[in-house]
Amino acid sequence: MQTRSPSLLGDGLALLMTIGSALYMIMVRAFRDSPVVWAGAVSSLLLFIFGWLVTDPLAVSRHDALLLIAFGLSFGLASILRTEDSRLIPAPESVLLGNAEVQFAILFAWLFLSELPPAACLAGGAVVLGAVFAHAGYDWHRPKQRLRVPFAQP
Repeated sequence: MQTRSPSLLGDGLALLMTIGSALYMIMVRAFRDSPVVWAGAVSSLLLFIFGWLVTDPLAVSRHDALLLIAFGLSFGLASILRTEDSRLIPAPESVLLGNAEVQFAILFAWLFLSELPPAACLAGGAVVLGAVFAHAGYDWHRPKQRLRVPFAQP
């Protein structure tokens, strides 16, 4: 496994991405009635058009094109599900589930790519996934409350 030295630019970009993602989730919750998924689809289409203009999209092999399509579809589906979950569940649960994304990525890299993560990474991932599953178990066994609909007829 190849390791790279830390980079201030890389750390800065990761921090900027994290801040941007947090702001996106806040905006999704603040503007619940806005068609956020459609806005994301339009922005993706605009990025696609811009990418088509500045690159040669037909310069990839058929195999790579299929991988890119699979990546795009899985990323699009994940983005839609992430956006909708942040509207429908409480913010702490959304953050908890969102944090599990990193741990599952590490787990899948280990299982599918044989990239063995450091022990500290495994320990931290186990803590986060343990919290996610403990919270899910708590929700599962908690007595269900009846949904109260305002102005509903009894």
